[in-house]
Amino acid sequence: MTKLFPSFKARTIACFATVVLVFVFAPVLFSSLPAPYWFHDHFFNTLQIATNFRTEGFPTFDRQTPTNDFSLLWGLTLSGLSVLFSTKTTLFFILVRLLAGLALCLTLWLFNRLIDALDYHPEKEARFLTSAFLTALFFYMAARSGSDTVLAIPCIFLNALCVLNALRKPSFKSGITVGLTISLCAFARFDSAVFFLVAILVLYFQFNNTYPVSKKHLLILTGGTIVGLIPLMIYADFLQTEFGSPVPSELLSWKAVQDVAPWRIITVLFIEPIRYLLKAPQSVALFLFPSLLLPLVAYVSFPWQEEEQKPQDTVFYALIWFPIVSVAFIALATYITLPEYAFYSFAVGAPFALLFAVQKIKSQISEHEQE
Repeated sequence: MTKLFPSFKARTIACFATVVLVFVFAPVLFSSLPAPYWFHDHFFNTLQIATNFRTEGFPTFDRQTPTNDFSLLWGLTLSGLSVLFSTKTTLFFILVRLLAGLALCLTLWLFNRLIDALDYHPEKEARFLTSAFLTALFFYMAARSGSDTVLAIPCIFLNALCVLNALRKPSFKSGITVGLTISLCAFARFDSAVFFLVAILVLYFQFNNTYPVSKKHLLILTGGTIVGLIPLMIYADFLQTEFGSPVPSELLSWKAVQDVAPWRIITVLFIEPIRYLLKAPQSVALFLFPSLLLPLVAYVSFPWQEEEQKPQDTVFYALIWFPIVSVAFIALATYITLPEYAFYSFAVGAPFALLFAVQKIKSQISEHEQE
């Protein structure tokens, strides 16, 4: 192994590449389970709409009633694949899993770019640990369901990079880039645009006319962002005109069963992982652990004493608070048990929370050794 991959970086790439390949070809490796059963029901709803769009000329599930219960990018992707390959073949599902695997590779690349852009520069072991944690969350909360979240997660990371660049180098052009990536997030999955709203909220509490950006630069960025949002505005207007709402039907259906029971989210995140510890031990690591880690890091990293806030602080806080805000919305919107992909925001914020915790522990150990 050492001879084939002499460097730690080469071994890391080989490790993640192997994991992706096993995921992609799992329907062949475990042929006892038919390929269609590898995805969540929502995948097949989207696939049906995408297939009917190709044959009927408009998005519909039953070939009669128009519907907006799909994400634009994922729906177009599935529609394009259904043109090339029959949706009843194992090859079709392998290709879908291949796209999810490629999305994971892009996500890991953007994640590591974002780590460096936030000025963390962790040691290789810490970088591997957080990348592995992100991979596990991505598979569990996105890829294995075949949902649109496989595209939403890398789009959010891309938007985070663009927001950071815009705050560091404010200009009309960088503002347009931010707006375009927000549009891309919404095209990938409607609620992923909430990340930028969280970033705005963070910036609102940080802003003092000087940092993270000056008032003049903020106005310039706002103008550019509005221009970049034009594609999203046009698409939202189209959905409102044609379907009566720009929000996908699935998200509306969660709210349709509204019952004031925010305590239900406690059961989902804390009680059920323990209750089904033997049947689904991964839920402890991928639900319970992030649920405890994120609030803890949000509390520890909070600037309790007034200090100068930098652009990287804005983006970091947005990444940490995005899953917290998302889960709070879910808790207040519905009491039903939602599928794992509804909590995909954990895959966005939890790896950064883990990295912060690792770096914090490392710095405290170093200080203790120096004493």
